[in-house]
Amino acid sequence: MKKIRSGYTKRGDYVYKFSHIDIKNADRLKDMSSYPYVVVTINRTIVHDDPNQVHHNVYFASGLIDAIKLAMNITLESFEVPEKVVDLRMATVEEENRFRKACEELESTGQSAIQNDS
Repeated sequence: MKKIRSGYTKRGDYVYKFSHIDIKNADRLKDMSSYPYVVVTINRTIVHDDPNQVHHNVYFASGLIDAIKLAMNITLESFEVPEKVVDLRMATVEEENRFRKACEELESTGQSAIQNDS
């Protein structure tokens, strides 16, 4: 059988692409897993008695594994409030800056919520 250097294969119910990269790129990818990530959800509860509006939530997590855990918790625990995970991705620089600013303000004021600055 011919050795395949890159391609697609199946593992259980999943198909994945495999290929080879150099160690420098692998280390860069590994480092990226500790960057801030966002988990985006839609919460189907009605907003302020307006049946045409629902909640769009963006949760911030301190790394990829924390984001996966958060997404799983939301998925498994959203029985009372119908919240659905619609995206999980690395935070943009702008999102990261807003997140850090919000964290600082929440910690310094002791409030549980603050007004959105945008």
